Amino acid sequence: MQKPPKPSFEISFNPNSEPMCDADGGPETTLVVFDQPCAKDGHIWIGKKFYVLKGDFRADYEQIIAKGGGASACKRLFDEQKSEFGSRWSSDFHEWGTDGRVRE
Repeated sequence: MQKPPKPSFEISFNPNSEPMCDADGGPETTLVVFDQPCAKDGHIWIGKKFYVLKGDFRADYEQIIAKGGGASACKRLFDEQKSEFGSRWSSDFHEWGTDGRVRE
């Protein structure tokens, strides 16, 4: 049996989130993971999950990716930093992303 492909992902940086509606302000770095199962109010769909850290974490993610790390390795960085730098805009702070896992 063939393993499913690893999830695709991207790192997004916003130098100033303040202009966004009701945003926290300041820079934010987001790990966006595609093709992830989401659920809300009994509905299940495949979509994106967003793991947002307040601050500039681009260099940290670059180091992980340079060493061959993928979405799961990047999610571990988010998990390590979220208690101090996690944004309320992250998927794991909403019902549709409550389990916080990256599906491989």
